[in-house]
Amino acid sequence: MLATPDLVFTGLPSGEVMALDAKTLEKKWEFNTGGGVSAPPMSFSVDGSSTSPSSSDREALGQVVHRINPELKRMQPGSVLYVFAL
Repeated sequence: MLATPDLVFTGLPSGEVMALDAKTLEKKWEFNTGGGVSAPPMSFSVDGSSTSPSSSDREALGQVVHRINPELKRMQPGSVLYVFAL
């Protein structure tokens, strides 16, 4: 889980990634990845804009991810990293 002052993010083995209200835990948003979520949500900032890990611009996503974590260039095929802007 990833907790922020307003939202809590989590992913399930069944493939759902969701945002919950941090105070009430009411589900605010959900996305089905089509496969089990095996890593915790994370947050980072790019040029002052917060981002939470389906990007339509995979090339730009790859550049950001590889700049932050160069070792991810060796990820096995079939791995997917979903990134959502907050």
